[in-house]
Formats: sequence, C-alpha cells, structure tokens
Amino acid sequence: MYESILQYLNEEQTAAVLQQDGPILIIAGAGSGKTRVLTSKIAMLLENGVSPDEILALTFTKKAAGEMKWRIRKMIGDEASKGLSIGTFHSVFIKFLRVYHEYIGFPEDFTIYDESDTESCLKTCVGETLFGPDWNNKEVLKALSEEQKKARKIAMNPYKPHDIRGLISLAKNDMILPKAYKADAGRMALDRKYGRPLLADIYALYMRKCHHAGVMDFDDILVYMELLLQRCPSVQEDLAKKFRYILVDEYQDTNQVQYDIVSRLASVHRNICVVGDDSQSIYAFRGAKIENILHFRDDYPDMKTFRLELNYRSTPQIVDAANKLIEHNSDRLPKNCVSKRRSGEEILVQFCETDRDEARFVRSYIQEKARTDGTPFSNFAILYRTNAQARALEDELLRSQVPYVVYSGVSFFDHTEVKDVLAYLRLVVNPGDDEAFKRICNRPSRGISDATLSVLEAKGAAVGSSLIRMAAGATTESLGLKEKPCSALREFSELIYRLREETAEMDANEAAKRIVEKTGIMDFYQKEEGDDGVSKANNISELLTSALYYVQDAKEAWENDLPEGEPPTTLRDYLENIALLSNADTPDGNPNHVSLMTSHCAKGLEFRIVFVVGVEEGLFPLVREGSTAFDEEEERRLFYVSVTRAMDKLILTTCQKRWLYGKLEEKIGSRFIDEMGLNGDEDETRALIEAVKSTIIEPTYRVTDELEDF
Repeated sequence: MYESILQYLNEEQTAAVLQQDGPILIIAGAGSGKTRVLTSKIAMLLENGVSPDEILALTFTKKAAGEMKWRIRKMIGDEASKGLSIGTFHSVFIKFLRVYHEYIGFPEDFTIYDESDTESCLKTCVGETLFGPDWNNKEVLKALSEEQKKARKIAMNPYKPHDIRGLISLAKNDMILPKAYKADAGRMALDRKYGRPLLADIYALYMRKCHHAGVMDFDDILVYMELLLQRCPSVQEDLAKKFRYILVDEYQDTNQVQYDIVSRLASVHRNICVVGDDSQSIYAFRGAKIENILHFRDDYPDMKTFRLELNYRSTPQIVDAANKLIEHNSDRLPKNCVSKRRSGEEILVQFCETDRDEARFVRSYIQEKARTDGTPFSNFAILYRTNAQARALEDELLRSQVPYVVYSGVSFFDHTEVKDVLAYLRLVVNPGDDEAFKRICNRPSRGISDATLSVLEAKGAAVGSSLIRMAAGATTESLGLKEKPCSALREFSELIYRLREETAEMDANEAAKRIVEKTGIMDFYQKEEGDDGVSKANNISELLTSALYYVQDAKEAWENDLPEGEPPTTLRDYLENIALLSNADTPDGNPNHVSLMTSHCAKGLEFRIVFVVGVEEGLFPLVREGSTAFDEEEERRLFYVSVTRAMDKLILTTCQKRWLYGKLEEKIGSRFIDEMGLNGDEDETRALIEAVKSTIIEPTYRVTDELEDF
C-alpha cells in the first residue's frame, strides 16, 4: 500500500510525506502539488496505524476539503478513511461549539448571520447607541423637527454599517474584543480622528445582541472557539489530546485568532504540519498575517522544512517570469520554482489605447482561438484588480454573445426571495434570531406595520428581550398599541413556534417544504405580476431542491464516513452548510463559459489561458483614490497569484487611457511588467488598435438600463 501512496510523488514530496512526527513546514509553490502531498500524508498516517479520529485537517474552502476526502478514499478505500475530521476552519469549529455550547452561553441551535444580517443589526446598534432604544420609533421620529432629523443623519454618517462591519471584523480577527478595543489608545484615537468615537460601544452592544439572540456572525465562530479553549482548560486539553496530528492548508492565509486556536490544539502532541506559500499571502485586508508562516520556526525551533519547487501547472516562461517578479519582495521565504513542463508560448504584453480597445482585444482573441483551434470558452479566464474593470469587458462579451460568468457577483442565496425563505428557516430553528424576525414578520402582509415593529424593537431593547418573546406576549398594556397589531404579533409568534414543533423531527427537505407551505411565502411571490413573480417563485423552488440534494448528499457522505451520531440532515445542518459556503464552493450551471473575476477570487484556481487586464501603475499595483500609500509587497504577491493561474498562455494588457470611477485617466505600464523581465513594445499599439477595430461587432440592440446599473 505504501508504494501506491508514494508512486506519483517526486523526491521532495515523498520526503515531506514520510516525515511523520513533529512540527513540519511545507513551502508549496504555485502548482507544486500541495493537495497531493497533504492527502498522501494523511493516507500514510492511516497506513501507519494512526486512527482516523486522531487526525484533524483544516482548509479554507469546502471544495478543498471535499477534494482531499475524495483523494484519500481513492488511495486507501472508504473503510480505512472513515471518521476523519477534514473541513474548513469554520465548519470544524462550529461542530465543537455545538458540543460545548453551554460553556459559552449559546443554545445548541445557534444560527449564523450573513453580511446583510450583520449590517442590519449594526444599524440598530448605531441608532440605539447614539439616540437610545426608541431611536427608530415612528412616533418619536414624527415629533422631530427637520433640523433634528438632519442632525441625526449627520451623527450617523460616520457609522455606515458596511464600514463598521469591516472594522469590527478586523478587530475580531486579531482577537481584540470590545473591552480590549476600548483600552487600545491607538484604535480609540483613530476612531476619534474619523468621527466615530462611539465605535467601541457599538461593537460591545452588537456582541451582546448577538449573544442574547443566540446568533454568531462568521468571525464569531473563530472568536468563540478561541474563547472556549482559552477559558476552559479542560476543553482545550480534551481536544488537544484527541488530535494527535493536525494539518493546516494555506497557512499563509491564517489570521491571528486561527493561529491561536491551531497553536492550542497542537499544544499536547506538537505534530503539526502546515502547508502554504508566503508568495501567495494576499488577504491582509481581511486579517491574514503573513508572519504566521514566516515565523513558524520561532514557534517550533525543531521543525522540519520541505520545499515543493517543481511546478506542474505552468510553462517555463510563466514560472520564470513569476520567479523574477517575486524576487523583488524582501519579506519572503527562499524558494526557486522550476517548471516540470516543456517550453511553451511566450508571455504576451499587449498595449491598448483605451479600456474599450482592451475589451475588444480580449474578446477578439477569445473568439479567434475558439474559431481556429476549437478552444472551449472554459479555458479562458479574465482577471482584474477591481470589480469596476469588469464593466467594459462584460459589455463587449455580451454584444458578441460570448458566454461568460462573473464570479463574486450576486449569489443565488442573496436574492430577496431566497433570503426571505432562509429567514423563515432560521427563525424556526432559532426563534431568538431578531434579524430573521424583522425581515419576514410581515411578509406576506400580516398587519405588522413598520410602526408596530419599531415599538416592539424599542420595548425589546429596553428590557433585553427577543422580538418573538415580546410578540408572543403582546398586549395593549405591554406595548401601548391597539389590539389588532398585538393580535397580529401573537399570531405570527404562534405560527413560528408551531412550525418549530411540527418540523422538529423532519429532515431539512421536509421541514423547508412545510415552512414554505404554511407561511404562504411561495404564494406571496407567485402573485407578483409578470416574469418577476415567476422568476422569484422558481428561485424558491430551486432552494427547496437544494435542500433535497443536501439531505441526499449528507446521507451518502455519512455512510462513507460513519462518524458518531446521525447523518447531519436537519434544518439546522442545512442552514449551517449554506452559511459556510464560500465563492469557491458555489457551483455554476453552464461550465463552458469565460470566467471573469478579481485576482483575489482567482486564488486556488487554474486556467489554460489567462488575461490579466489593467496592468498599469495605480491600478496594479492599486493606489486608492486620494491615497498614495499601499503595500507594494502585498500587491506584488497578488500579481504573482494572478500570473501563476495560467497553465499554457499568459496575456497582460495595459492601456494608455482608462475610464475609472467616472474619469478618463492617463496610464503607464505597471512596474511589475519590468520586474518580470518582459519588454512590451508600445509602438505596436496603433497597429493593434486598427486590427481590433476590424473585429468590432455593432450591437443589434441597446444595452439595457439594468446592465448600465450593474
């Protein structure tokens, strides 16, 4: 069996797999087969007698975890691999938190806020912090003068929910909780400078509201996992003893709290294997710390290091150019990647006059390759630094009927009608989920007006009660409302509690169908006129289908693994699965399309032919409007990730002029082009423009207003 595990590995990969005990750092260059090494390493541990339940492997996407499980089964069979703990940080930790929920004061059925839920709750927290519990009471608002309303608006302006969410997220990723935040003179001074001196108080109120409602946001899963281990030594000891071997993928992307948790879990056996590439550390903006991988030796002086430098993905031209680029970073671990492939095509640097010419060139190149060589559209990816660049590209591809998909656009789960149904499901699972309550208590209409809801919120905030509890006991005396809205509130709460009881023993598919039927949400959208109503009803049907598939897949996966307990097919499990999906995990319908995405979104993917557009100073590397400061090394790592997505052909485009944020700007080529040793010829620009003009396809219809607003 050993031979079958090792047969496809090169010398350095084999050495990394055979090193079993102690701290291990595997520096894995782009396209060097790190997933094969990780899976082979786990398979070898199992072959050497390690029990599956003693192994913990952590990834950043569900897709990566699934691929690892599939490869391990293929190597050693289903039976030998049953019971392995392989999953994303969040999916694994959420299971621990449900087991130990009482230690952190949460119900076992806690639910998870998405970004829009978080921002809605933060808006409430801002209002309550600035103006008190009745800040949104309709009667109170009516009594305000125009000057008072204007003053309120000005006061709230520095506390935009989207911005506050980002700031709180960064604090949580560094494990800076409200009390520590308030004690941090530097943070408080910065908040005062930007006109948000009460941010620490808003942060604290938000944490209290979430805890009281029995909900966590995405960052809280990590925060409460660290608090659980930190404040309950017996729990840390139990888990650290249980997992003899811990493996972490993409270690360069870990933030402070992930680092702390992994360190605690590895504290007993110290058999920790981390795999990553410092050259692909590109998520500092969301809290990732490159120091975690750069300073691994400081934490584990007895570590063994293995360098995977043989690139199986890209041509020598691409690998050599990427090496030259990343050598300009001083803060890096030494490695020199070499292509395993034979020589390929030279990298093309194409100069264009404007971004419209750039889009035409990209489109014409794709069409020509598809026409002459039969190259599938799925072989092409167009990468850009900012989402704003996609506009001209989409317009051109749409005109010429080239199929494409923009990744990180509106997710299926972000559609209004889908979020409404999910809010119902969440409220049935966790009646304390106030954001879910607010979203759907009057959808379909039940006579619960915004004014009624504002009174309910104010009363609930004043006494520290969930909205559904307030609604269940609604009377004219308790709320100061007429009997009709009080009755509507009581009836809605009764509906939710009744559905909770009815669906308690159902799987996610049965429960979702029952909830959709009894709440009338499908009928509500079907009654909308025209195609819009049909489309929304179809989306709800698709959501129900996804619940059915989830149940089927969960049963199959459980039968393959046979972990403890029952297969995870409950409504709670289904909601958890959706909440933890990332962009990389979201499937698409038509596989034969051109892929458009930001460079950040492209990490972990590969394509035969890759365009990196807008390779210009100020855009890549990016300098934000009104700022001259940027992290050059982080930008260079991001460009390194971009170019190493290409397998066969890499095309870089740069414009002399570009429309950005409503302004036509003069541009020059990026420093990264020179650093890669590529010498483009700007004298070819005119000839290129003429060639591109000959391929222009005149639109047969006007671009719709909807597209203009995209």
